[in-house]
Amino acid sequence: MKRRRFIQNTSLAAGGILAGMPSLNALTPFKDLIIGHNSHRYKIDMNWGALNSAFYPVNDCHEMVQDSKGRIILLTNHTKNNVIVYDR
Repeated sequence: MKRRRFIQNTSLAAGGILAGMPSLNALTPFKDLIIGHNSHRYKIDMNWGALNSAFYPVNDCHEMVQDSKGRIILLTNHTKNNVIVYDR
C-alpha cells in the first residue's frame, strides 16, 4: 500500500469513528444508569473528573492508581500539574 492511500484510508476511518461517537449530551439519559455485574456495580456520574482545564491542565495521563485511603492519583505530563489527587 502506498503512503498516500494509507493516509486517505486512515483519515476516512478516523472520521467515521469520530462521527459515530455519542456526545456527552447524548449520554444524559443514562446518568442514573447502573452498570456492571455482581458486586461490581456502579452508577454513572457525568460530572466526575470534570475539572476546569485552565486550572487543572492535563497533557497526557499515563498512570492512575488508587491508594489505601481510596483516593485516585492521576499522573500527567503537564509541567504545571504533574499529579492530580481525587478524594471521595
